[in-house]
Amino acid sequence: MINDPISLWLFYFHNSFLTYLSRFLDLFAVPIVFAFLFFIIVLSYWRQGIKLRSSLSLFSKVWPDMKKDLDLLKKRAFVFLIALLLTIAVVQFIKLVYPQDRPCVSEIYTDKIECPSTSSFPSTHTASAASLIMFTLGTSLFIPSFIFYLFVAFSRVYLGVHFLLDVIVASSVSISIYLLVNLFLNPSKTKIAPKSSNIFRGFLHLSFGLFIMSILMVLSFFSLYPIIITMLVLMLVLFVLLFFLHLDFKDKKHPVIHSIIDFVSIRDTFPGESAIWFILGSIILLGFVQDINLSIAALYIVTIGDVASAAFSSSKTSSKGINESVFKNKNIFSFAAFVIFSLPSLIFLGLNGIWMIILAAVIESIDLKVNDNFLILLFLTLSLLLFY
Repeated sequence: MINDPISLWLFYFHNSFLTYLSRFLDLFAVPIVFAFLFFIIVLSYWRQGIKLRSSLSLFSKVWPDMKKDLDLLKKRAFVFLIALLLTIAVVQFIKLVYPQDRPCVSEIYTDKIECPSTSSFPSTHTASAASLIMFTLGTSLFIPSFIFYLFVAFSRVYLGVHFLLDVIVASSVSISIYLLVNLFLNPSKTKIAPKSSNIFRGFLHLSFGLFIMSILMVLSFFSLYPIIITMLVLMLVLFVLLFFLHLDFKDKKHPVIHSIIDFVSIRDTFPGESAIWFILGSIILLGFVQDINLSIAALYIVTIGDVASAAFSSSKTSSKGINESVFKNKNIFSFAAFVIFSLPSLIFLGLNGIWMIILAAVIESIDLKVNDNFLILLFLTLSLLLFY
C-alpha cells in the first residue's frame, strides 16, 4: 500500500471537532446511506396521499424541485439498492482476497479511534457514500450527497483507518458497479447521434490514453508518488464530468461544455459515457496493480490497440443504422491490428503478455453490452494481479 504524504499528514493532524465528526461517520455513514434510501421511498409514496400532501409544504419550500426529484429517485431506488448491496459485497470480497494492513496498525497511528482488525483496501464507508452520488445525480440532492461523500472519504483517512488509495479505489468500484447495475436493469438502446467522425473519436481516445501514460512517466522522474497523483488527477476529471452530467440532467447545460461533450460522445448512451468508463477502469488498474511499468503496458494495450482496431474496422451497419452483429463492426484485420500494434507492451509484460493481448483483442471485438475499454482494463488488472 502507498504511504502517500497526504495520508501521513492527516494521520498526524488532530482537531477535536473533526475527530468527533469522523467517529460519528465511522459508526453511522453506511446506516445513513440506507436510511436515506428508505426516507426517499417513504416520502415518494407519502407524497401521493391526497390527505397528506399538505404535510409536505415545508419540504416544498426548502426543496423546490421535490416532485421532479422524487419521481426520478423513485425510478432509481431499486437500482440503487441492488448497486449498494452489491458494492458492499464486492468490497468485502476484495478485502478477503486482497488483504492490506490499515495505517493504524503502524507506529504512526495517532490513537483517534480503535484500529479495526479487517483489511484496509478498499473502504466500505467511502464506497457506500459514492453510490449515493450516482443515485442523486441530476437532482437537487446531488450537491449535499457529494459533500457527504467528501466528509466520509476525508474521515476515513483522517482517522487512520484508510490510505488515500483505499478511498479512491472504493469510489471507482462503487461508481462502476452502479453504472453496471443500471446498464443491465435499465438497458438503453438510444445512442447520442454522432456529431463527429470515428476518426475524431479515435484521436480523442488516443490523446486521453497517452495523457494518462505521460503523467505516469513524467511523475516517475519527479515524484515518489506518481500513481497516487495520477489517480487524484483522474478522480478530479471524473468529478468534473459527473458535475456537468448533473447539470445536463437538470437542464442547466453550459452551452459550450455541453456542445463539446456531446460532440465527442459517439455511441454513448449519455454524455461523456466512454470517458467515464475509461477513467474508472484506469483508476481501478492503477489502484490494484500499483506498478508503473505494468500499468503503462496495460494502458498502452487499451489505447493503441483500440485505435488500431478501429482503423481497420468495417463501417457496415443495419438499415436502422445500428450494428447488430455480436462482433460489432470488427473483422480479422481489425483483430490482427489490435494484436500487432499492442506488441510493444511486451517490453514490460514479457512473452507471457502475448495471451493477454490476444484475449484483450477478443474482448474488444465482441459486443458484450458493456464499454469494451472498461472491460479490457478490468481483464488486464485481474491478469496482472494473478500472473505478475
